[in-house]
Amino acid sequence: MPVQTREFAAEIQDLPPELRAKYRVLSCALRDGTLNAMSPLMTIDAARVWASDRLVAAGIVAAAREAAWLLEHVLALPAGTVQQHGDTALTREQETALRELVARRAAHYPLQYLLGHMEFAGARLRVTPEALIPRPETEDLVAEVLTLVTDRSAALRCADLGTGSGCIPIALALHLPRSQWWACDISDAALRLAACNAADNDCADRITFCMGDFFEAFASEARFDLITANPPYVADGTTLAPELAHEPQVALYAGHDGLAAYRRIFSELARRLAPGGIFMGEMALEQGPALCTVAAQSGLPTPEIRPDMTGRPRFVIVRQR
Repeated sequence: MPVQTREFAAEIQDLPPELRAKYRVLSCALRDGTLNAMSPLMTIDAARVWASDRLVAAGIVAAAREAAWLLEHVLALPAGTVQQHGDTALTREQETALRELVARRAAHYPLQYLLGHMEFAGARLRVTPEALIPRPETEDLVAEVLTLVTDRSAALRCADLGTGSGCIPIALALHLPRSQWWACDISDAALRLAACNAADNDCADRITFCMGDFFEAFASEARFDLITANPPYVADGTTLAPELAHEPQVALYAGHDGLAAYRRIFSELARRLAPGGIFMGEMALEQGPALCTVAAQSGLPTPEIRPDMTGRPRFVIVRQR
């Protein structure tokens, strides 16, 4: 059995027996051409099988789950409820919308951009090609930052460097109710997206979005109790997943060794952290030793390297002396 077929078979094992049987019959009919997958009377069950098969053939690992999410998006159904409507027929408009979404996902266009929204560390965010898609590792960064804050009710002055969608300051603002944030990016389009996300999550009054390259975006005398960053850290020429080709490249690549952004940040970090202040940034798995060297060259204390939830080294922490 081909690998992709095994993956699809494994994904439908959790379905009730009668639904698994229906999926197999429909799937065979679709492959044999005896069922027109885009007929006006196509049911949600048939649509889900068709979409799953297309995504499996394109090498999408979680094909069945993604097909369900795309259907729920097209039909405006609550998450996790598509199976409850299996015999309902799609309208022609819904079929057309699904066909277009599946074709784009099969071409490895990011799922999150197709859906337009995602959940992130307690916040609901708009997601567009103007900014990187927030990832689980960055949710882990938010969780780690919260372990470092001894008093979550404190009136902290905080900065986020290269904010993109605004995911980090928005999520942390929700958990640190008296914190004030300054978040920067070099992309005006990303800043507009971040401002919309802040408004959607009712924290726009506590986040100031600033145009500029890292600390250049802030007043020269500004000091912060907490600084966060998920800067570019991929070395030029690195081959990435095909989905990443659709995301802002300037937010990914950082010179021949992936450390160009961190060199700029660390060169000014000592004078930007308030007494007792903390910096925490996301990094590539192998960059810990090199970042310790860059920190020493910048006159900073030796950083602490912390793992993400999978146990892999992912975060660099610098504490002000």
